[in-house]
This record gives sequence, C-alpha cells and structure tokens, in this order.
Amino acid sequence: MGAQTNEPLLANRLYADGHSYPDFLFGEKHAWLLIGYSITGSTAVEIQAFYDKYVMEERLRVPLTVKQYFGSKWYVFSGVEYDFLLTSMENLDAIQQNITKPQIKPRLDYLGGVGYDVQKDFMLDVKVNQQINDSKLHYFGQKTNTGRNSLLTIGGRYKF
Repeated sequence: MGAQTNEPLLANRLYADGHSYPDFLFGEKHAWLLIGYSITGSTAVEIQAFYDKYVMEERLRVPLTVKQYFGSKWYVFSGVEYDFLLTSMENLDAIQQNITKPQIKPRLDYLGGVGYDVQKDFMLDVKVNQQINDSKLHYFGQKTNTGRNSLLTIGGRYKF
C-alpha cells in the first residue's frame, strides 16, 4: 500500500489579520477583521468585517470575496458585501419621541476589483460596489439611496 500524507488543512492555509483604532473625538470607533483560507497557492477565500461608529451612525460591513493572484503581487477579487446600519441618530431621536421607525434592511452589493501588494505590509486596490437589492441604506457619505447605486473606491492599507 502506498503511504498517505495528511497535509494539515487549517494550520498552513488559514490566516487572520485585523486592527482597531483608539477612540476618536466624539466617541468614534473603527475596527477591521480579516479571516482567509488559501485554496491554492494563488487563490483564497476571505471574509472581512468593518465596524465603524461615527457621530451620526454605527455600521457593519461584511464582504465575502474570492481573491486570485496573477504573479506575486497583482490580484483580482470578486464577491458580495452586506452593509448593516446598526444605529443612527435619526432612529435614536425617534426612540426618544416614542416613534417607531421601520428598520432599514441591509444593503447587498456585488463587488469586484484589482489590487497590488506593494510590499509585505502595504497594499493598494481599486474596487467597484454595485447594489443588487432594493435596500434604502445609503453608502457612507451619501444623503439618500433612491435606487441601485454603485460606488468606486480607491484604497490602501499600511501596517506599521
């Protein structure tokens, strides 16, 4: 009989990262978490969580993506993202006045983009979010959401 090799599926393939900023002026808080699983040497599945508490609202975004590297630094990614409104000042004002406001359902987006790992602790990416459900939850920075919106984001991350 041939020898079997039992490669550990989690120990070598599972990875995690994250950070949290200290409390800002007016009690703002921001945190990020990433959990990933390498399917192959160049393909991974990642789930992230972005928690943001601003002065006027509190939100949680949860993207689930597949990431494919081309070469050692360039990659493309695609997936879905849920955006939840946890609290808002508008809702808090209504609660104080004993008014029941309807809960805004989470926004569901398709997302896709391209990224580049400049060095081990520095990455840049460009992504597009396209809303695919009929939620009225606006993107952060918008005043309203009247339909199926889209968003272009240029971002980066530097770990020090």
